[in-house]
Amino acid sequence: MATSDAHHNILTPEALSLWRAGATATGQGVAVIAGTFDILQPGNLRVLTEAKRHAEQICVLLEPDEVAAAHTSAGRPWHTLDERAELLHHLEHVSAIAACTPDEAPIVLEHLQPYTGVFCAEQTLDPLGKAMDELADHRVPVAKLTGCFTGDIIAAVREGKTPIHIPQEQLVNDASDDALDGTVVSVNGCFDMLHIGHARFLARARSMGDSLVVMLNNDESVRNYKGENRPVYPAE
Repeated sequence: MATSDAHHNILTPEALSLWRAGATATGQGVAVIAGTFDILQPGNLRVLTEAKRHAEQICVLLEPDEVAAAHTSAGRPWHTLDERAELLHHLEHVSAIAACTPDEAPIVLEHLQPYTGVFCAEQTLDPLGKAMDELADHRVPVAKLTGCFTGDIIAAVREGKTPIHIPQEQLVNDASDDALDGTVVSVNGCFDMLHIGHARFLARARSMGDSLVVMLNNDESVRNYKGENRPVYPAE
């Protein structure tokens, strides 16, 4: 599927329109999520999981760097637009990625209609999110995962209140007891705040065999290795 020359994981409006037509032809619904996605945190992942319950295909609409910088804390976004798109590209729930400013949003979103807009119910929508919400045919508000806004996480790190608390019922266990066949590749690490380096490393490791086993450091070992304020996320 065609992407822009400058942004390899981001669809052009023309390619986005073709992608949407393909979903229509196969009778698949589309959900749209708009945001920065600067770090992958539990709140983001919850919205993605909920979107998958309402549509077979998910498109993430990303804010360009200058738009994201206007409403995030100083020094952010930490990942560039290309890096944020690449990180999302590795997630199995994400089917397509586009990017635009709020002014460009109506034109881009026209290529995606009809769609279901999915968003965090307790978060003030930024201009791009508002455009997504206004043009959605259906809307799915997702309850806030307490303490899991990016701002909450940054504050917890600065105040030493980590690991952050995630309600037990919100933890998803996809562990499988299936036998591992073929060539098994294993890696080890903390994988605390998942960043672009982690994603590239895991994707490369996965390409080396038939199965990938990730061995996680427990919370105590992460604390010993990275300091008293780590890990940010509990091992679960």
